[in-house]
Amino acid sequence: MEMQSRNREKTYYKLLFYVAMIAAIFVFFCTYFITRGAAAGSILYIDIHDTFMDFFNSVVNTAVDPYADAGIIYPPLCTIFYRAILHMISPNVFQEIIIDATPAAQPEELKLFQGFWIPFILYAAITFIIFIIALERFKGGKLSEKILFIAVLLLSSPVLFLFERGNILFVALISSILYFSLYDSEKKWKRELALICLAVAFAVKIYPIVFGVLLLRDKRWKEILRLIVYCIVLFVLPFFMFNGFESMKLFIKQLMGVSSSQGTAMTFGGQLNFSKSFMYINEMLGWDIPNLQSAAQFFNWLLTGLAIISLFILKERWKVAAVGAALIAGFPGMSISYVLVFFIIPIVLLLDSNERNKILNYVYLFFMIVMIMPKVFLDAEMGGGSRYIGGKLDSFAFMGIVLLAIGESVIYLACQISKWGEIKKGFCLGIILGCLTAVIVVQIFVCPGAWYYTEDKYEKLFGQDSNLVAVTKNSSGKIMDQYISETEAMEELFGEEYYLAFNTAVLEDNEAHSAKNLLSHFD
Repeated sequence: MEMQSRNREKTYYKLLFYVAMIAAIFVFFCTYFITRGAAAGSILYIDIHDTFMDFFNSVVNTAVDPYADAGIIYPPLCTIFYRAILHMISPNVFQEIIIDATPAAQPEELKLFQGFWIPFILYAAITFIIFIIALERFKGGKLSEKILFIAVLLLSSPVLFLFERGNILFVALISSILYFSLYDSEKKWKRELALICLAVAFAVKIYPIVFGVLLLRDKRWKEILRLIVYCIVLFVLPFFMFNGFESMKLFIKQLMGVSSSQGTAMTFGGQLNFSKSFMYINEMLGWDIPNLQSAAQFFNWLLTGLAIISLFILKERWKVAAVGAALIAGFPGMSISYVLVFFIIPIVLLLDSNERNKILNYVYLFFMIVMIMPKVFLDAEMGGGSRYIGGKLDSFAFMGIVLLAIGESVIYLACQISKWGEIKKGFCLGIILGCLTAVIVVQIFVCPGAWYYTEDKYEKLFGQDSNLVAVTKNSSGKIMDQYISETEAMEELFGEEYYLAFNTAVLEDNEAHSAKNLLSHFD
């Protein structure tokens, strides 16, 4: 045994991960201090007044029919949880600040009331404690390494962003971690608990069900049937706490509506998906593709389909988890960058594996580090941090993981068919890596302006001398990218000039954060 330990090849996966993460965290905090907090805009939400509002908005929306009146897109299990939180808030406090519970964006002043804060503090404390316990159980190695790993993850970009939003995705993440942690347990009840955890993750955010591919790969047919039952119990039955099938119909309609409207819209909040990655490539290379949005959607479905096939070909579980996490980020029409927390799972699996040194494995790890490390991009014009650039990097990173996985799968199948040697296999991998490197080099050094904005688009709308250009040219795309494409009502009201009208309204009234507020502003 001692001889085997001595002969074991030394790997540098952990060294690369910890050095890169600690260095990135150090740079972030230094920049945060130097810029007096402005660097936070590189990883946190664009609206500095909206912190934790994913939680508070969702709680308030349950005061009415969440699907018929508020039009929410949360599954019913989440809505039941938020309604339980609502019952912890005094009606007097609620009525003092909330006038209308139907808008998705509620008044930020509610955060001045203790009655709203106490339930959130309890929720945040409990989820963080369970998150740390789940990570400690999932991560192998010595206690000192576990502490270091948990520390760098708590300071990673998607975890900080997820906490800043107060989003219930934390529950889906914890459930997914527990699923992987208990999946191979020798105890039957723990394996059953793993199925329940995956069903909870599905009932909270739907897309983590992709991790159920492990059951298909391992041909655990009975467990798959039980998982289906758990999913029905946790996802379908809760709709009958509201209006049953009518609520389910509204939920699906509203979810599909948001997904289709945001799928190829160049909005700030939903930049992370395969469609937008395609559009970024089109933008930076200056292609003139007719019907670009349809082409981008086709690319999304094509890449998703090939990625799903690769899930059944890849041998390493950590790669399967990495592709699954990439699908969670890349397939939905609207995918916010905090969903990158799911890459925690493949990182743990890789660091704890006995993988030998392979260049391709380091490339996978590099992409995953890029996505979770706190990245600082400062906008000289607007004097703050920019999440827009980091979002593009993240998009290319998880698309790179999927392309590598697809490339590996194709090469594996080709080798199985034609018995290619290692030289040809390495040659093909070299071509794939070369193409990815070329894309990144062109993006950064040849046309870096595309990382920020499309200048001609704004100047055509507002004119070169308009001060509106300065506002829309900020790298976060705050006005143009977050708000413009969210409603057809604005276009019907203002016609082709609604862009100009919208930006004018925002300049004059900082509270014009939604279509409803905008319309009331002009009324």
